[in-house]
Amino acid sequence: ITTRPLTYGSLKIVLEHMEANTRILAVHSPSIRTAEKVAPIRINDLSFQQRSLKINKIEYKLGVHRVCAAGELWELYKEDNRSGGLGHDLDQYGLPDWSIETTLLPGDIQLEPRSEGRDVDRANLIFMYGNALRHNLEALGAEMDEHQKKSVIKNINFLQESILPYRLAEDNALSPYKMFIQLTVHDTVTARKIERVDPSSKKLPDAFKYLMTKIFGGRQGEIYVKRVHSLKKESILRVPENLKLIVTDLSLEFNVTSNLNTLEPILTLPISCIELSEEVNLHDFHHPTVRNAKVLKIVGAVREATMV
Repeated sequence: ITTRPLTYGSLKIVLEHMEANTRILAVHSPSIRTAEKVAPIRINDLSFQQRSLKINKIEYKLGVHRVCAAGELWELYKEDNRSGGLGHDLDQYGLPDWSIETTLLPGDIQLEPRSEGRDVDRANLIFMYGNALRHNLEALGAEMDEHQKKSVIKNINFLQESILPYRLAEDNALSPYKMFIQLTVHDTVTARKIERVDPSSKKLPDAFKYLMTKIFGGRQGEIYVKRVHSLKKESILRVPENLKLIVTDLSLEFNVTSNLNTLEPILTLPISCIELSEEVNLHDFHHPTVRNAKVLKIVGAVREATMV
């Protein structure tokens, strides 16, 4: 039996009706890559998190993973790895690195300014961890049952793991752990580790921007989305420049007026259905995008506020 490849026009039609996540894999296939970027793409459910993107039932998550070159990885770090990795960068000592966390890249959308207070008093933390560690070590000498002993040992291990990066920073010594930025793709059952990147060449915000651009960037065809939701406070949407979404149902939970103004550059108006919940003020109903929606859903109470 002889087979013929699809014509370019037929290929575009097939791609348009293909499930969105299957389409995304087409970036690895040069033979259909051009048609994939031209054909419209249809997404049923789209949600954004600070370090993850969920399309239909598939989640693309970025996190910092730690591995130990010699010896066994501490349990605290194993738990972080099992959950998809840390949601923030680490410096050479293993301490949180927020240096570009709030830096806006071209196309980025900031839903709400991040609150202050990330700076940590290292000396005070070391003092508190040290005191807690001494207290637990002294407790080991007291009489206790096996369950209590296991609990104290677990606390000691946790405190030792927590205090290590601060002591390394005080001594200007490098972390014994190797760190990677890892992309994990989750479906409803399994998780597949896709790719690891050395964080010395790319930080998490850069990596997430790269991922979003790979998925949504450079598309000439329309991007249809039935529902957009799960937009979180203090989050930055690392979307590519010139992104346009044709959204049927948009769900907002906070700062409705402000966030609609912020999101409008990536939305094709009007939106058929707007869903408002939790922090809704009366003046939010006067926003043009809300007023022009065919359907307005309200979940929870409405706050009285000054009409603007």
